[in-house]
Amino acid sequence: MRLYREKQDEFRAYRLEKPLWVFVGSSVNAVRTEQGRKVSDVVDILLFLAGFVRDRANAVARIGRLLHGQAGLLDPKGREIFANAFAYLVSKGDAPEAIFDDILVMLFNAHVAAALHLAGCGKISDFCELCPALLTEGERREFSSLVLTVG
Repeated sequence: MRLYREKQDEFRAYRLEKPLWVFVGSSVNAVRTEQGRKVSDVVDILLFLAGFVRDRANAVARIGRLLHGQAGLLDPKGREIFANAFAYLVSKGDAPEAIFDDILVMLFNAHVAAALHLAGCGKISDFCELCPALLTEGERREFSSLVLTVG
């Protein structure tokens, strides 16, 4: 997203649009039990997003490991999957904390880490709205939404 934002004029000639998030799972309806909880690929994604925006310290540490090619996500030969994958971000020299803050603003339209709230979910094929409910200093709620199409 940041690369697109900063190089949008250069990308215009190629008619590239703002990137979307795409998550690919094995099956929409596949539910399995992990650590005593029923989960699916969709639930995994929602739990990851919720943990990311809620736990700043952990998210910043993960970003730091990604930037240094030490995420711990290995291919079958034991090589880091994301080694050298974020050269553009590394070249900018931003601290992981600044990158986290930028992610909150760019992707969640939020200025502070907070809990995500899942609302409006009916059947698995319906639209789901994921809203970080944020309290500002004035104690008013601001909402940002991410609409997920499942199916």
